[in-house]
Amino acid sequence: MGLWLPLAFATLVQCVIGIGTKPPPRSELLSSWALPELSKAVKRDEDEANAAALGNWIENLRERYGG
Repeated sequence: MGLWLPLAFATLVQCVIGIGTKPPPRSELLSSWALPELSKAVKRDEDEANAAALGNWIENLRERYGG
């Protein structure tokens, strides 16, 4: 219960905040709750996901327009 509960709560907070505005990343929420190690791990995962998404976007552009 110790690991998944903060992650689940951060996701829930993101959903509620996302109703009106752009929600903060989970890593920032966890950091603000004084969970630095979990925040670092989530930030690393977010960065990897963003890098993969950027790579996929670039690859799609190459396929579409050549290069």
